[in-house]
Amino acid sequence: MAPQLVKGTATSVPTGRKTFEVLCPTGTKAIGGGLIGPSSSTTYVISSYPSDNLDRWNLAVNNTSSADTVTPVAVCAKSA
Repeated sequence: MAPQLVKGTATSVPTGRKTFEVLCPTGTKAIGGGLIGPSSSTTYVISSYPSDNLDRWNLAVNNTSSADTVTPVAVCAKSA
């Protein structure tokens, strides 16, 4: 089975730091992740990593200007 892209909720990020978690479906493990968006260059990823048990992808972003909308994502694959 091919890896699956799982989208979190599109969220407005105000000025400052915001964290996200995107859960993988049961029976799959997080093998990657990131963001869709932002629409400006003032919001950027400061960390992106799997959870210890690989059931989710964790992200933190920082926005240095006005609110921007991003969608966190995880790439999940069937576990062996």
